[in-house]
Amino acid sequence: MSTVEMLEGTISQFLRRWLGLPRSPSSIALYGNSTMLQLPISGLSEEFKSEQSAVLGLIRHCCMPPMQQERHPGAYPQLLPEDMKKSGKLDDDRKQLQINYTHLAEESDELLTNYTDLLEERDQLHTNVTDITEDRDLCLDRYRSLAADKAQLLASYNNVAREKNNLMTSYNNLAQQKKQLATSNNDLAQQKKQLTTSNNNLEAQRNRFYSKLQSGGWIRFQSNFYFFSTESKNWHDSRADCRQRAADLVIVNSWVEEDFLSSHLQESTWMGLSDIDTEGVWKWVDGTQLTSGFWAPGEPNNVKGDEDCVHLDKGREWKWNDNTCSQPKRWTCELTF
Repeated sequence: MSTVEMLEGTISQFLRRWLGLPRSPSSIALYGNSTMLQLPISGLSEEFKSEQSAVLGLIRHCCMPPMQQERHPGAYPQLLPEDMKKSGKLDDDRKQLQINYTHLAEESDELLTNYTDLLEERDQLHTNVTDITEDRDLCLDRYRSLAADKAQLLASYNNVAREKNNLMTSYNNLAQQKKQLATSNNDLAQQKKQLTTSNNNLEAQRNRFYSKLQSGGWIRFQSNFYFFSTESKNWHDSRADCRQRAADLVIVNSWVEEDFLSSHLQESTWMGLSDIDTEGVWKWVDGTQLTSGFWAPGEPNNVKGDEDCVHLDKGREWKWNDNTCSQPKRWTCELTF
């Protein structure tokens, strides 16, 4: 590359920087795509080219050696006064373009700032939407959980309501039963009062009766009364006498009673045991069958063939002996209460 070409490129770059213009049309679009900047540049493009040619010619003329200038006198044009006038006009246009460019750059910066702010707001809104979506999902899960809890509580409430109704029914039944029991209790209290009065009267009568019995020769042992005769009769007449006294011939139920009887006897005495109905089947006068007894040794033996009645034998330590019922003996009556 020659010195002249290098100088031309340097001056061309200088002029571009001096006018404040971008290096290419695409750079003009990147600086804002502004119609306000493009219109002055397009209007000046042809004029700028002619002026640039003049300037470059002047540079070549100035830089060319004198001998070369003499050989090529018309190679580069000379600057005229009208060219200087155009140069001043270009300087004013440059300043106006510089002002417009500055304004556009400020607007571009402001738009860029607004764009950046909008991007941040968009990102923030996106984050907010994500958070709200998560909150919505959480609320939906809670809603479903609460709905399930509500259904469970409603089922529990219905169960409790049914139990309440059952309890209320039971309560009403118990209240009715209580009322009936209260009435029954009052009736029973009245009956108790009447029974107490009757019992007191009966006890008084019993005591009078006991006194009368004891005064009539009856002896009390445990809960029963015993009458010991002083005369003698056969077994049937002895029983008839006891029945006239509202009693019957004695029934011996225990050794204690046997011992009581023997302690009050003086002679052999008829008792209320016989096998009159069936031979060998001993029964008491109340119809119960004998299970065990206090027989004298070898008894009962029915030695005479008709020994169907039993007495307490004095000669055999008051043990039992069967004998003929027609034999006269003393007897013992028992009055049971």
